[in-house]
Amino acid sequence: MSGMEIEFNDMLNETIKRFKWTGYDGYGRPVHASTFTTYFARVDYHAKKKRDRIRDATQIEKIQSATIWVNTTESFSLEDIVVIKENFRPRILDVESFPDESETYHHVKLTCDE
Repeated sequence: MSGMEIEFNDMLNETIKRFKWTGYDGYGRPVHASTFTTYFARVDYHAKKKRDRIRDATQIEKIQSATIWVNTTESFSLEDIVVIKENFRPRILDVESFPDESETYHHVKLTCDE
């Protein structure tokens, strides 16, 4: 593990729960797994004055309220449910993965709104 990776992992001071999206029901509503996976993460809440505008998958403009850095290489879906402490469930607006200096992917960035 590189020094940069150790420093990054030290910043992952929270845990989140993820209920993975599994498809749609007969009415077109998202269906999720009944069990969750827990990940180490860093949640950056944005002050109201510093929130960015972002377009969701349907191109509707939303206000970003949090960025979540998740310690995983698994792919997330915009339909997944993410639960942060005390049952706060922000909607995922965007999912990104970034390589480190050695071109290795080891985390996912989620952009969320309320």
